[in-house]
Amino acid sequence: MKKTLISEIKHYVQKYEMKGRMIHSVYFGGGTPSLALPSTFEAVLNTISNEFTLPSNAEITMEGNPTSTETKKLQEFHAIGINRLSLGLQSLNDSELKRLGRDHTSREAIDALKESQKIFGENVTFDLIFGREGQTVDDWKAELMAALEIASNHISLYELTIKRGTP
Repeated sequence: MKKTLISEIKHYVQKYEMKGRMIHSVYFGGGTPSLALPSTFEAVLNTISNEFTLPSNAEITMEGNPTSTETKKLQEFHAIGINRLSLGLQSLNDSELKRLGRDHTSREAIDALKESQKIFGENVTFDLIFGREGQTVDDWKAELMAALEIASNHISLYELTIKRGTP
């Protein structure tokens, strides 16, 4: 994967004549990038730094799930330059997490968030999904209030969208 990502970056830099262009933000998302090795991200970030202008205060974000955020690995990600983490909590309600097919509990989510905040400080965000079947406005308000109690400085809120073919 590492070689492919590096090759693709170099290909597009050359194809679109982007050598040296200023980059202020890098976002590793989609799927669960936190499952990859920190050395993969280190190589990709080195390539980005070599091909573009990446200022020292650039925001470099990685997505992760509560079950893929072991402390040692998060420390390694932080050490190689990832300075912001986005956790896919989705809900703070155990029965809703189960209905959403998530493999973590609300307690595991909160523990992962707190551990992440120790490493990344205020640069930890998380996702919540609203508009779930049977969810009332009062349910959503209660969940939002709980989320605000544990949030750093950002929460992403997404409306549940069910696509054709979703079980």
